[in-house]
This record gives sequence, structure tokens and C-alpha cells, in this order.
Amino acid sequence: MIYSNFKMKSPYFIISFGVILFLTAATHHANELSAVNGMISPVVAFLLDGLPALVLAYAGYRLTGIGLSSEDRWQIWVWCLCGATLLMTIMGFSILIRAFEGRVIGEALFPLLIATEAGGIAGVVGGYQTGRARTETRRAQSASDTLRERTRQLKGVLDAVEAAIWIRDTDSRFVLVNHTFRTLFDIEEETEVAGKLPEEVVLQEIAEGFRENDQQVLETEESIEIKETIETDHGRRTFLTRITPLFEDGDLYATCGIASDITGQKEYQRTIEQQNERLDQFASVVSHDLRNPLNVARGRLELAQEECDSGQLEKVDRALDRMDTLIEDVLLLARGGDNVTEVEPVKLQTIIKNCWANVDTGSATIVSHINRTVHADRSRLKRVFENLIRNAIEHNDDDVAVTIGELDDGFYVEDDGLGVSEDVRNNVFDAGYTATNKGTGFGLNIVKKGIMAHGWDIKLTEATDGGARFEITGVTFE
Repeated sequence: MIYSNFKMKSPYFIISFGVILFLTAATHHANELSAVNGMISPVVAFLLDGLPALVLAYAGYRLTGIGLSSEDRWQIWVWCLCGATLLMTIMGFSILIRAFEGRVIGEALFPLLIATEAGGIAGVVGGYQTGRARTETRRAQSASDTLRERTRQLKGVLDAVEAAIWIRDTDSRFVLVNHTFRTLFDIEEETEVAGKLPEEVVLQEIAEGFRENDQQVLETEESIEIKETIETDHGRRTFLTRITPLFEDGDLYATCGIASDITGQKEYQRTIEQQNERLDQFASVVSHDLRNPLNVARGRLELAQEECDSGQLEKVDRALDRMDTLIEDVLLLARGGDNVTEVEPVKLQTIIKNCWANVDTGSATIVSHINRTVHADRSRLKRVFENLIRNAIEHNDDDVAVTIGELDDGFYVEDDGLGVSEDVRNNVFDAGYTATNKGTGFGLNIVKKGIMAHGWDIKLTEATDGGARFEITGVTFE
């Protein structure tokens, strides 16, 4: 550490060296002024060997503010010292040779000072250029190492992405591909892809598609998103591909593609479509093939009731009513989608009042403490309230009281009836589950599907009076 700090002080050695040379020249020429007549010659000589000394000192001063390493600073000082020593030695030998030859030497110190200063300045310049070159080399090496590390990290990130990613230049030559891309087209990790054209990497048909997509992005300078099905080494796959132009200083230099494999989603979508088709067929059968015979049976029953009065006919009537309710519930389940697509503002107070009027409530009572508006599918929300109200009436005494109130993020429907034991609360929403012979077992399943279709949640818990309490949460009020 001490040695390194010592080397960092090297510019001050150069400053000191220049000052010493300047003071030597000043002293020498001051003595010369007292020994000779006239000032012109000593002054001119002082300018010739004094100014270079100041230049050398100033160069050392400038080096103190330049970002060089301690080694580079020390190297400049060594070069300065070596340059000064070399030229001073050469000049000294020249003077000695002249002296041995018997030539008259009028002044020896003056040329020695000039030679020393010139050598020192030349050494500083040479040392600085060398040090700067070494610094630039180190910076370039550091930048190269950083770039290599960042590239390795980027490749690691891209290889972890399940989507196929690639970058191609404006000539459609590959710059980079990730591991998923290599896997899709069975390209070995050791195979160099950078710099190759699409047809050198994938099948001709696929390569033509790559080029067409690149050309579209290059012409419009805008991103594109396409669905495409291509043949890979893993069979035919469907991809959702987004290709984006890459710019540098306003110039488009490459395109980046990200292809997500949506084959599974497409297959799932086809499965859902097939299931919906079967449900539509089932709903058609229920609606026509079952209701028609049911209507015939009801007509025959009415004729029979006109001809005779029998308790057995009343049982038949109740059975037909139950079948009609069952068919209606099955149709609701079959035709109700998983998600609500169209919503409208619905006033809860109004729809609750209408639903209560639509249900055979007998001597039951209702109290509503909510007067808010929600965005919902009016028809499906109507089924929710009707089935919750009907559930409370069918599973309790005739004088059951139903209460509907507001929660922080939703509403609740509760009754003061018998309640639901905790061990079966998770089963009440299952299709076909019923605890009495009055219900069809589909009502609460319809409720749950209607709630979930809106993106809400429903939970069955115990009411304040011991009855059943259905809490619907996740609702956003106006």
C-alpha cells in the first residue's frame, strides 16, 4: 500500500525535477549577467533553457489530474528520468570529445540543461502515451470481460425462458437464439448459429416464413403478432409469435422474435368447443324431447283431474312440477357459461324485490339492508338470488325470515332457520346434492357457477341466529 501511494506521487517528482532545472538555469544566467557586458545574450539563453524547465514542471502538474494508475504514473517518471539522463549523457560526451580535440568550449552547462530538459519532456510524452495505451487496453479488456459476462448472464436468462427467442439482423442472419429455439429445431448447443441465414438453420418452408415476417417488420418498423402452425422436430406446433424491431440511435438494426407455444391452449380450446357443442345438444334434448312428453303428461293430468278427484293425482302433479323444476335447473347448468361476457349496472334492491316476487315464498318474510348497484349479468344474478331465496324456504319452516345485507366487498343472504352443519358445508355446492326431497340438488350449484362467472367468491357459514349465511365477496360496487 505504501509503495503504491509512493508511485501515485510520481507527477510531483516530475514537477520537482522541472523546478530544479529552472532554478539551475536561473542561477547560472544570473551569474552570467554579472560576468559579461550586456543583457541580451544571458536573457535569450535563459529563455531557451528556462522555459523548457517550466514546461516540464507544468507537465507534471497536469499529470496529477489525469486518471492513470500508480504503475502508469511511475512509468512516466521513469521515462522522464531516462530521457533526461540519455540526452544529457549524449551531450556530455559531445562536449568531452570537443574538449579532447582541443576545441574551445565557451559554455558547457547551457547545452547540458537544454539536452536534459528536452530528454525529460520527450520521456514524459512517451511515457504518457505508453501509459494511456496500457490504460485503454485494460479498459477494453475490462469491457470485453464485462460484455462476455453480461452475454453469459443474458444467455442464461434467455435459456430459462420457455418461449423460443431469436434475434436476426436486417439481412435476416441470426445473431442469437436461446435454448428453446435450439430444442424446437434440434440444433446442438455446439452448433454455431450466429451469422447464418434461416435456410441454413431450419427447413426451407419455415425459413421463407421467417424472411416474410422480418421483411414486414423492417418495412413498417412496427411490431407484429401472428399465430402460426409450423412443423418442428417435435411435431406440428402452434405458436403465438411477436416480432419487434430493434433500434440503435434511431436506426433499425435487427428484429427480435418471441414465439410462445400455445398448442396446448389450442387443444384445450378445441376440447371446450366440443364440450359446448355436446352441452348444446344435451340442452336441446332436455328442452324438446323431455319437455314435450312432460307437457303431454300435464295435459292428460288436467283431464283426469276434471273427471275424478283423487289424492294420487295430486302426487302426480307434484311429481310433474318437480320434473319441470329439474329440467329448468339442468338447462340453466348446461347453458350457463364459465364467464360473464356482458354486464350492466344492476340495482340490487330492485332485483331482490323482483326475485322475491318470482319465488313461491308462502308466509316467509324478507328484509333487505342493501341499496347498492353492481355491474353484472342481470339474468345470471337473478338466478343467484332466486335460488338462494328458494333454498332458504325449501329447507326451513314456512315462516322463515330471510335477510340480505351489505359486506365491505360484497353482500350476504342469510336466514334464521335450521342452518347447515359444518361437516357438510363443503358439499352443498356440488351438483345433485340435496338434504330434502323438495329440491333438485342443482340450485346451489347454479348459484356458485353464477357467482364464479362474475369473478366473485361465495362461502357458506353460520348466520347470527343460527341459520345459513351465504357470503358473496370480491364484488365492486358503483
